[in-house]
Formats: sequence, structure tokens, C-alpha cells
Amino acid sequence: MTRQIRIGFHLIEDALSEPVGVQELAEGRPDKLLLARLIRAARKRAEKETGILIGEQKWRMTMDRFPHGSEEDGDCFLLLHWPIRKITRFAYQDEKERWVGLESGDYRLDDSVCPARIEPPADEDWPQTVQAINAVTIEYLAGEPASASAADAIRMIAAHLYDQRDNIPLIMEGQSFPIPVAALAILQGN
Repeated sequence: MTRQIRIGFHLIEDALSEPVGVQELAEGRPDKLLLARLIRAARKRAEKETGILIGEQKWRMTMDRFPHGSEEDGDCFLLLHWPIRKITRFAYQDEKERWVGLESGDYRLDDSVCPARIEPPADEDWPQTVQAINAVTIEYLAGEPASASAADAIRMIAAHLYDQRDNIPLIMEGQSFPIPVAALAILQGN
């Protein structure tokens, strides 16, 4: 019986700076701490709308084992964040419970598509792992600088959220919240 693969994604390090500064929106908005939090929420919403991470972020993906698929499904797995900048660590626990690192020649990364795919080299299979939780770990950098239009949309969203504070409880809980139609149009055209 084949074990189900459990996959987890964990943000290790968020973008070090936002594409929009608090001072750009500060006029008439005295609560700078709230404004900074709303700019971050606006960036996250822009990322959700576009599928593109803004600013370099470090992520960790864990799996209980490598996929060993059928002829149709293959042995690839997906990295849900895009664009991928670099794989910084790729390791697995072998059947003797030792951590083994994989080098770039030990896998193929197709980062030209979203989501990016990783698969073993041609005509090879993934190695066997110990039967353990999180036996495979991949750490990677993903994201890119905000385009000018994305930064404009983030400004619009953050200003709107500040000026219409009734959605702040949703934002602080990480829930989805309404955004201006003009900002949505900019992001969808991005």
C-alpha cells in the first residue's frame, strides 16, 4: 500500500521591505504602525491576485516522501510559489535515517512555468526515504521586485483599507477582504 504524501509549506523569511513606504501614504493618516500593517496586507493580497510573490522570500517545503507516480502522473512535484529564484537546500532522510543533500544535478527544476516543477533526472527515480514525517525538505528563495503597476495597486489597496477601517478585523485574522476595483483591474492586467 502506498503512503499518502503530506506536503507543507512554511514561510521562513518574509520580504525584508515593502514595495510601498509608509511615508508615501502618511499624509492625513497619523497611525503609522497600522499603515505599515495594511501595506503588508495589501502586498499579500496583490500576491494572491497575481500568483507572483513580491520581494524575495525564503520558503521551506516538506514532504513525507518523494512522489513515485505512474507513467501518467510522473515523479514531479510542484513548488507553489513563483517565481523561484534559487533552491538553497534540498535534502532527504534515507532508509538508514541519515540526511542526504541533493545537488542541482540530482534533480530537474522547471521554473519557466507556474507553479514550478521539480523531477528526478531523465530515466532516474527519486531515492527511497525513511518512513517519517517530513523526510524530504526543500528550502528556496522566491519572489521578484514589484512592478510599478503592482506598487500602484498596493498603494491604492493600503490607502483604501486605512480610510475604510471596517475591514481591519478581517485583515488581522488573515481573511480575504474587498479591494478597490481599480486596484483589482491593475493587478489582473499585470
